[in-house]
Amino acid sequence: MTTWVCTKCGFEVKAEQQPALCPFCYAPTHHMIPKKETEPADEDAKKD
Repeated sequence: MTTWVCTKCGFEVKAEQQPALCPFCYAPTHHMIPKKETEPADEDAKKD
């Protein structure tokens, strides 16, 4: 499942496919972008 973020209002929604409208502000689909997932920091790599 992907988390989609509205670039107009910042609302986040989890869905399999890109929503047609933002459920909060009703912005069209081109405002809904996939949220960038952050990877956990590798603590061993920092111990150089």
